[in-house]
Amino acid sequence: MLHTTNENERGNGVILSPDDKRLYVTNGATVVVFDVQGPGKLANKREFAKMEMGGWIEFRPKDDGAVPRACKILFISPKKTRYLFSDRSGGNVVELSRAEVVRRLRTGEMVRLDEEPPEHLFDRFMTGVVGKMKSGKAATA
Repeated sequence: MLHTTNENERGNGVILSPDDKRLYVTNGATVVVFDVQGPGKLANKREFAKMEMGGWIEFRPKDDGAVPRACKILFISPKKTRYLFSDRSGGNVVELSRAEVVRRLRTGEMVRLDEEPPEHLFDRFMTGVVGKMKSGKAATA
């Protein structure tokens, strides 16, 4: 248990920023961040990211030319130690540990989105074509 000011945090995933000025702590489905004011002294608790099933995130790879991709949080293990992310088509994209989620959020490789991102034009077009093909088959059968 991590004791901070007058509150208790359930901290299983704890990571310090590279400059040792911020402490990131997983607290259930929420990642909170504190300012480190000295040995054993934390202040300014604030929500950094809330990770709930059905929420959207965007993976932003550091590689040059890599395309960011939006994914839905498909599953969070009961103890919130494993996270499974899926793309729009329902394919499993990646499974991450709690510590890896915190690390990627902290570095900006993963960003929580406030709402479902718009579907790309090509994806919308293909969804429409497939829908029309399915409805055409149903009408001829």
